[in-house]
Amino acid sequence: MSIENDIIPNYMNTLEIRKLLEKYYEGKSTEEEENMLLEQFLSGDYSPEFAADASIFEYFAHVGKKRNYCRDSKEKMMKNFQSLTDNPSLS
Repeated sequence: MSIENDIIPNYMNTLEIRKLLEKYYEGKSTEEEENMLLEQFLSGDYSPEFAADASIFEYFAHVGKKRNYCRDSKEKMMKNFQSLTDNPSLS
């Protein structure tokens, strides 16, 4: 069996990953396809040939979490500020 047809348990085979990565790097992948790749790479179940790609997806997953955290923190801060400006007795 060639590496082209090796199956990664419960996930995509290497050929499917290559096809989705090609679409991703061409800017033609859908959000669903990108999520499939993300799930694949975050599982840790992938061929070593995809290590660099996995690092990219892991980085963006990490940055996305930070971005959401920062956005949530900014929203909370703005609500707190608004409550202070709306209630002069608290300032």
